[in-house]
Amino acid sequence: MYGVPLIDVSLAFAGYLDYVTIMNYDVWTPASSSSVPLVGPNAPLQVGCTFDNRVSSRSARTAVEAWTKAGMPASKILLGVPTYGHSYAVAPAAAVDASGTLAEFPAFEGGVRPQGDVWDVVPGLNATDVCGNATRVSGDWHFRNMVNATNGFLETYGTAREGVLYRFDDCTQTPYAYNRTSEIMLSYDDVTSFEAKGKFVKAMKLGGFAVWEAAGDYDDLLLDAILDGVRSG
Repeated sequence: MYGVPLIDVSLAFAGYLDYVTIMNYDVWTPASSSSVPLVGPNAPLQVGCTFDNRVSSRSARTAVEAWTKAGMPASKILLGVPTYGHSYAVAPAAAVDASGTLAEFPAFEGGVRPQGDVWDVVPGLNATDVCGNATRVSGDWHFRNMVNATNGFLETYGTAREGVLYRFDDCTQTPYAYNRTSEIMLSYDDVTSFEAKGKFVKAMKLGGFAVWEAAGDYDDLLLDAILDGVRSG
């Protein structure tokens, strides 16, 4: 993410490592976008079509291209994919555009960190991490809890529940969901985005994929989708 990329990894890395995993998630988070408080893709497959100073240039494709250009064989690269997404507090006026659909890169309330799913444990009073910094909820939602939770966003087959708005960004190949009642927007991955990532793994002749984490899936919907993508064609 920071620093100067290595120009040649063919000897230092490729000659010794069995594989490397590109952690293509947390590309866009509430924390990383605090200076530009806009909702963006957690794990973009491609760079956004409206690329400008609002949109990160990082994506699965740009990462793979950088590694292979530097000498890492594609067969030694695994694509890291997430079963979780990030939540953002977004006012209805910002979340929905004039056509009634979810807006692209809507502004969120930067000072608000929403409670995530049931796995997002609320820290105790005055709790700190090992470095002494104050801890707070992550706001993360795992796919299984987007389905299971009474206040979840998805039906058991992975589509948006009644009353939840959904948008799939064809450019970054990532979905968004918005609950009008809680005024929470999720940037996450679903079966459509996972299948697209599987097709990408095959097209780029990568060594495979790595999931963070399999327990976050629901009824193997995501795992089946990415495997379908890898096996397609």
